[in-house]
Amino acid sequence: MTQSHTFDFLLPVWGDRHIDAFMGFVAPSLLAPGNLPALSGDDVTILFLTRRQDRDRIQYWDSFAGLSRVADIRFLDIDALMATEQRRHLLHRCYQLGFKSEERDHTGVNFILLNADVIFAQDNCLFLQRMASEGVRCLMEAVFRANALTLLGELVGRIDKEGRLCIGTNELVRIGLNHLHSATQSSIWNETKRANLLANRLYWRVVDEGLLARNYLMHPLMIRPGKRIEYFEGFVDYAYVPIACPSPRDWRIITDSHQFFRLEFAHPSQETHLTVDRGFSPEEFAGRLALWTTREHRAFAKTTTRYHTGTCSGEAWEAAEGEAEAVVQALEQYLPQEPQPALNHPFWGKSNLDKMKKKDAGRRFFPVFMVKRSLAKCRSFLLRALIHMKRYH
Repeated sequence: MTQSHTFDFLLPVWGDRHIDAFMGFVAPSLLAPGNLPALSGDDVTILFLTRRQDRDRIQYWDSFAGLSRVADIRFLDIDALMATEQRRHLLHRCYQLGFKSEERDHTGVNFILLNADVIFAQDNCLFLQRMASEGVRCLMEAVFRANALTLLGELVGRIDKEGRLCIGTNELVRIGLNHLHSATQSSIWNETKRANLLANRLYWRVVDEGLLARNYLMHPLMIRPGKRIEYFEGFVDYAYVPIACPSPRDWRIITDSHQFFRLEFAHPSQETHLTVDRGFSPEEFAGRLALWTTREHRAFAKTTTRYHTGTCSGEAWEAAEGEAEAVVQALEQYLPQEPQPALNHPFWGKSNLDKMKKKDAGRRFFPVFMVKRSLAKCRSFLLRALIHMKRYH
């Protein structure tokens, strides 16, 4: 007899643009065979964490009726959060609200953390079901980003008469590679002459087959916590995971797109102000990593992720793997020994930029590992940080 699972899909979404993106493209991908319809033997809930005024727009879409046939649909108002929370906290507070609203024993619930702008490949939910059956408590993933304007123009013609977007993993990777967002392009270490100031992911182009990645930033896709946790001070991907599943032995990182793949999309102008027309040296890149990486982030970067359109077992992939390992090892030499805390992370409270402004133009803020370097290098580091500092993740 097949084991039955409980899946809670938590979706924070508000505003016309994000609602239309989810209902028009992500929901159809969830309706593909191998996704939500394949979980008919499981207890499946989709929780829309949204504003009261947005409910009608969500329910207007035909895809809402499709979701209603394969899952129990619930709504939870976030109007109070919208009125009180800082913008950088809002998404994460919504997830906390979703956790809190689940009255059943959390140790038996697989929470799926959805985003409004990430498309599922066909059979992704079957993979989630298999991971739940294997006892995986925390499933981590990293995605790459595509240009929404060109990507969605191609995908709109792929939605079938039943309102489903049915695309396999290799094909979805191929489509994503054809519509790469500038934020992804600026992070391709062996190709671009630009740099992404977010400094959270590194890619290597591998001939015409795909991207190899070392990801410092990963997100919890599915998590079955070891205890009920309703509140924590921090980002859900920084703070919640280590306290919900404290043992890394309970974690699984998706390392191959053939297993599971989702494609993120964003407007082409998003984060363009965070790219510069020059590359980063390992020392510069490590300087930015030092500002935000926790112990878990640094561990994630030791794992390779392959996004590919088919096979990836040739010399080109091995060469990219070797180069990626050398770069990550070089970065480790420049990183301070002490990582940032996951709870009460510096980017969660006052931003580093605010701190630097309040402390004599930053004279007392620079990381400890910089102290032993020359004054000229310290001053150069601080000037770069003041000009380019990101206020929140």
